[in-house]
Amino acid sequence: MSSASEDRAVSPKRLRLGAYELLFDLATGGMATVALARQVGDAGFERLVALKRVHAHLLADPEVFAMASDEARLAALIRHPNVVPVISVLDTGGELVLVQDFVEGASLSTLLRRLAKAGKRLEPAVAVKIAVDALRGLHAAHEVKDLRGEPLDLVHRDVSPQNLLVGADGTTRVIDFGIARAARRMALTRTGVVKGKIQYMAPEQIEDKSIDRRADVFALGAVLYEALAGVRPFGDGDDAAIMGRLLLGEVDMAPIDARAPSLRELVSSALARDPDQRPRTALELAKGLSRALAPADEEDVRAAVELAIGPELEEQRARIRSALGDEQGEGDEPSVATEGPTLEPTSGPKRSPKPPLAAGRARGRWGLAFAALLVGGAAAVAVAFGGRDERASPSRTPPLAPSAAPTAASRATAETSLASSRVASSTEAPTTVTPDARGAGSPGAATTAAPTSASTRMRAPASSPAAASSPSALTSAPSPELLPSPYRR
Repeated sequence: MSSASEDRAVSPKRLRLGAYELLFDLATGGMATVALARQVGDAGFERLVALKRVHAHLLADPEVFAMASDEARLAALIRHPNVVPVISVLDTGGELVLVQDFVEGASLSTLLRRLAKAGKRLEPAVAVKIAVDALRGLHAAHEVKDLRGEPLDLVHRDVSPQNLLVGADGTTRVIDFGIARAARRMALTRTGVVKGKIQYMAPEQIEDKSIDRRADVFALGAVLYEALAGVRPFGDGDDAAIMGRLLLGEVDMAPIDARAPSLRELVSSALARDPDQRPRTALELAKGLSRALAPADEEDVRAAVELAIGPELEEQRARIRSALGDEQGEGDEPSVATEGPTLEPTSGPKRSPKPPLAAGRARGRWGLAFAALLVGGAAAVAVAFGGRDERASPSRTPPLAPSAAPTAASRATAETSLASSRVASSTEAPTTVTPDARGAGSPGAATTAAPTSASTRMRAPASSPAAASSPSALTSAPSPELLPSPYRR
């Protein structure tokens, strides 16, 4: 591992692209760089994803931009466990990023190369399992429809060991639909331009003829031949020599006979030059292979992956632990870039200021509470002094009189005055939000306060000295629903 990679893996500061926090690069190709990132969300949500970042200098070419956009659009429509989907696309700050599921594993080409270096090959049952997984993923791609239910007649056109991802979980997935042919795609292949890898390309594709899903069946047959035999069916060398053997030569089936004779007929039919001689669909070939030789289970595939790239997987896991553990331990915020895509520092959820309407409601509730206190105070004064002078002007407050036991006449006068005050105030009562006193009312229901007699709204025991002498003792506490509360909406 290079020192730059090590620094990137343990750096306490992370660049953040939208909801994705970049950790380190996984691989770089001619068209894009694939980086590992952590997707973060609310309530502690997080997961690892792969970001395919198209090289910025290529985006100036409209064809490259259209190809990347087509890949995102097509792969997003395919929902199958044997296809790596595109789950989101970011087009911001002059950068185009495809967000995909992160799958721990390696391409089939890497597995075959590592095993060959160690003098080993895949067991036939493991090779069949990988091929069957890939064929089922291809069949899902061939059958895909757009959001309106219209078939897209998709053809991958680049099926190869490099585009089959063998996961550490034992499942193989198809990747890279960048040059797939489909109806209504934006990028169109120019006449005379051949896209794909010559070693796995169907004859009709090389000759620039009309192709369908059977071109992918041919390519998968070539991949299976290589996985079983350890060599490519049309040999190596320059493209012209390979094309000559592919169009005119015969495939040597002796290596297949030596390792898996039960698969000879199926592999030979998949590699037929005439598309009509091949299995009609990828699913048909997958079922035929499973009948001819029982595929290995996922545990066997996992063991093969571990045997081929075990040290590399452990190194990658250590880098992930280092990157994530360093961030959690340091607690530093991700750095903010000043160029390129919009990058944001990691931070907690921001609290939005209280909207003006909510503030107005809060002030309204305080105003209602204050009005209730004033009305209650006026009623208390009327009760306390109604027996002293029934003709007293409401605008004057008589001096306090010595405490004395109320007479029957004074109590009747007090009740009459209090009722009059309540009736007058209730006619101007505003609309308030009040729950039913018995708890049956629905929260938030708007109710207009009705006139209520003084005897039902508040009563002061006549025998209480405090009730006779103190206005505050006669005034009820303001109704709870009139007070502002963080739990009231």
